[in-house]
Amino acid sequence: MSPASEADGGLACAAAGKLDKGSIKETDAAPVLLQYMEEQNRPYSAINVHDNLHGAIRKAQVVRVLDQMAADGSLRSKQWGKFKVYWPD
Repeated sequence: MSPASEADGGLACAAAGKLDKGSIKETDAAPVLLQYMEEQNRPYSAINVHDNLHGAIRKAQVVRVLDQMAADGSLRSKQWGKFKVYWPD
């Protein structure tokens, strides 16, 4: 594994070359997030995902896309109070 792929949790996709802060648009975020969640195969909160991708997708976009993916069945989620986690289905 290259140092760049280790730093982003092994995210090996076309968008991996453009991991500057906020560089991935919301329309392109769903496949990137789905691939990341499937590669990691563990529950994460939206903040954890944002941090692990080093801000490549803005935090508000991560929350919206993860909620949308949980609604359409791509991911599963569970909420305890204000805390919500997502994992691959």
